Amino acid sequence: MIVYTAKKTPVSSAEILPALRHAWIRFFGNEPAEDSLCILGAQWALETGRGASMMNYNCAGIKASGDQDCTFYATQENLPRAIAARYVANSTANEPCEIAKDDGGTNVRVRFLANHPMTKFRAYANLEDGCFDYVALLQRRFALSWPAVMTGDPVAFAKLLKKQGYYTAEEDDYARLMKSLFEEMKKVFAKLQAPQPPAPPDTLPTGIQASSWSSNGDLVDRTLQLRDEEEKE
Repeated sequence: MIVYTAKKTPVSSAEILPALRHAWIRFFGNEPAEDSLCILGAQWALETGRGASMMNYNCAGIKASGDQDCTFYATQENLPRAIAARYVANSTANEPCEIAKDDGGTNVRVRFLANHPMTKFRAYANLEDGCFDYVALLQRRFALSWPAVMTGDPVAFAKLLKKQGYYTAEEDDYARLMKSLFEEMKKVFAKLQAPQPPAPPDTLPTGIQASSWSSNGDLVDRTLQLRDEEEKE
């Protein structure tokens, strides 16, 4: 087991879709449908703040257990009041946690600080490995939600993940964000597919090729252009 130093590994939407596509092909041996790919991209965007808060190439806040490669960083969980109280009562200097928000409702938000077992997340050396493990985890461990990936239904996907205990956030909020981010990913997918006219050679930075995602599914890098567009939006 490798325990990595926690660090941000920001990735853009234009980078994650190709990486998830490659992971899908590596795992299943075939091309993913557009909607299936965009479901995965939407959850990545939801869990990582569109990649800005991605940590150690973990695509979707996947917790680590046993001897899996991991890292530790603070996180918050929305928990039933009784469970939250139990965690806080058992908080120690080595495994600290505290109430982050209490609106008097059924659930309470608990902040778990680094080194607490709840802050143990899977960590990866690179984006390729993180994406592959994410696809494999969803298909194997959260199999109940997989049909929604195949049919491209972000709301059903969110509801089925909740049923399996994937996240502690409010189900309606998660489903709403999944639906919105799914449509956002479809726009990114369309940009990646769109053919681009080649720029004159003398206007291109050294080593950068003008290119696109060709009709046969081969990926050619356009991530720099799309990242600039994202930053302007």
